[in-house]
Amino acid sequence: MGYFENPQDTAELLLRVLCDRPQSTPIIYLLGHTDANASSVLQKGAELWRKSHAKVALCGLEDCPPYAGAREWTEKLTELRVHGEYVLPIQQTLDIVPVPCTDTEMISLLRYMRANGMVSVILVTPSFHAMRTMVSAVSAMKRLDIWVRAYMVVGELQDWDIPVQNTQGRPPVTRAEEITSEMAKVERYFAKGDHVSLAEVTDYFRHRHTL
Repeated sequence: MGYFENPQDTAELLLRVLCDRPQSTPIIYLLGHTDANASSVLQKGAELWRKSHAKVALCGLEDCPPYAGAREWTEKLTELRVHGEYVLPIQQTLDIVPVPCTDTEMISLLRYMRANGMVSVILVTPSFHAMRTMVSAVSAMKRLDIWVRAYMVVGELQDWDIPVQNTQGRPPVTRAEEITSEMAKVERYFAKGDHVSLAEVTDYFRHRHTL
């Protein structure tokens, strides 16, 4: 049975991801994205910071297209009036997954949180990437046996129907079209054993408050 073959279970997980209710956390993590999608994440991250003054963490890589790099994102957050001392680039560890991606971001984030005694985090990413982000997050928790309360907040809403560069090495497509690619990646990684099942992610939401 495919990952998304049960429409009721898929709908429940999608709604839980897109309509999550975050609690106060010591850290907000901004998923790395292309220039076309960066403003969605950065603006929402700045908005959340103004409400909480939590640490604003981001991918620590430089020279990693299509992600502009930690230095440029830090500068943009400063322009959005996030105080520099709150911005936290997290270096990526590539010992488990050798290529920078959503999975390596989640693995690196969880290791940082464990080392610093943090047990809750808000994840910020564009809407089309939100479900795969949460699947990656729960998969990384199981892989590392580091269980935290991760809450999803989608970035500022953007046009679904304008072709943009969403990923490296592929021609521009609309964000609506990118959903198909995102779902295919989840299917592929689950088949390889890298991602947990849809039921496990939904179960995580149901019991997250106990962590």
